[in-house]
Amino acid sequence: MRKKALIEFSGSKLTIGHQCELLGPLRSTTYHVPVENKPSQDEIDIKNIVGRYLLWFYC
Repeated sequence: MRKKALIEFSGSKLTIGHQCELLGPLRSTTYHVPVENKPSQDEIDIKNIVGRYLLWFYC
């Protein structure tokens, strides 16, 4: 189990900072929520165009 999942954000007698000290994760990473980076269709199209150009240029 991830240590971050053990931290209680509300209803705890310990502050979030103290919980982080006891459990080990850095306090700054406790608040981090990862964002999925999905490329747009325009980015995919540009990547494909550049890839075809490079394939044509070097072959």
